[in-house]
Amino acid sequence: MTSVLIAAESWASSAVAAAADATRAVKAGADVLLIAATRGRRPATLPFEPSDFGPADPPSAAAQADALYVPAPALTDLPFLARAGETGRALWLDTAMSTQAEVEEALACLVGARARVTLVHGVATAPARADELNLLAIRTLRETFALPVGFRAADAPPAACAAAVACGATVLIVPVDGEAASLPSVVADARCVAEALGDGLKRPQASEWALRDRRQVSLVARVAIPRGAVLTPDMLTTAPPGLGLKPRALDAVVGRRAAVDIPGGTLLTPGMVE
Repeated sequence: MTSVLIAAESWASSAVAAAADATRAVKAGADVLLIAATRGRRPATLPFEPSDFGPADPPSAAAQADALYVPAPALTDLPFLARAGETGRALWLDTAMSTQAEVEEALACLVGARARVTLVHGVATAPARADELNLLAIRTLRETFALPVGFRAADAPPAACAAAVACGATVLIVPVDGEAASLPSVVADARCVAEALGDGLKRPQASEWALRDRRQVSLVARVAIPRGAVLTPDMLTTAPPGLGLKPRALDAVVGRRAAVDIPGGTLLTPGMVE
């Protein structure tokens, strides 16, 4: 099953406000609180908080965070990125406003920290326009750089957040304020989509097996077939349930002899033919 980490983005300007946002984030089902304005103050109720720190801040400004969120304007500040990479923390690298070449250049600067990088696709302007979200870029980034990719767009439609998860986003950054009333539904939809994506292997699901057995058909004796008789197509038909030989076995069965007496209406099984 695909998993998605939900980060509730807070622009609280005090520790008290940040704690209130953390409570709202927990109630909505978010995993972490991303604090943009308070430089890494940590509510104890959440596992960790990425910190949004600007190019003027030394990496030590967010040293207590388990992950560092590098905002979009800092992506082209290569000396700053190098310092951020030296912290040893996981890095969420926002790629909004950037070209693919600039993303490649930033990752080259973070070569020693690449294994800890999650790219974040999004739109810097708010509210985000649907025609500018370019969600397929999530797949492009993931396939090009072989890194996990998240999604962040200020006030993006809830449907776009769910669609981002469907496109492969493993991190979803959602504002905790502004559109806060929709946060629980955004979280619920994202979780539902992540679960619904599954593992990509085409196979019957656990709930389908009983129905499959009832609804599929098997080869059935159209008439009574005595032991030793050579089976011909006119002796056979198909009918549910699907617990006997499948119709695809018809060519293999025709021309063989009945190993036992087969009453009319009986589902054929492998032991009935020689």
